[in-house]
Amino acid sequence: MSSVARPNNLADAHTGQPRLFGRRAVITGGTIGITVDLSRREEADRFFDAAGACLGRLDIAAINAAIPAEALPDTSGADTDYQIAVGFTSCPTGTQAAVNRMKEGSDIKIGLIEPGFTGADFRYPDYPPEKQRALIARDQMLRAEDIAVAAHFMLTQPRRAAVSFMRVETRRKCP
Repeated sequence: MSSVARPNNLADAHTGQPRLFGRRAVITGGTIGITVDLSRREEADRFFDAAGACLGRLDIAAINAAIPAEALPDTSGADTDYQIAVGFTSCPTGTQAAVNRMKEGSDIKIGLIEPGFTGADFRYPDYPPEKQRALIARDQMLRAEDIAVAAHFMLTQPRRAAVSFMRVETRRKCP
């Protein structure tokens, strides 16, 4: 089986794109079987050790660590420190842990997808499921799948190209 995707349309025909089929990926934020706090370096190592034991090898790592943040005047110092640790520390330490486990000669691309107002469990109780569905229907809230499409785009670029930053926003103003 070829490691190059067959183009589905003319836009894809300009180059051989890496296939995603058959690749082994670990995606934080949606895995099952292990709970970790990626703001702590040793937890990132534990997470990737467990992923390696399960998958054998690692081709793709999508580091997805974030928590909702309140306005600074309403946030305690400890909560602010934790938000910073999750928002800023987890991505580099998670990436470092992944890179240390990838096989020599692997292509390594670093990219950031900044999601807009996306439906998620952490939005409860302010945005219960029915309210999230209504906002999504009015194009005022994104679905997780919208972010997945952005990740797919980022991962399927030709080897010579790297999408380093992408912002996915709602089409209409969110509440």
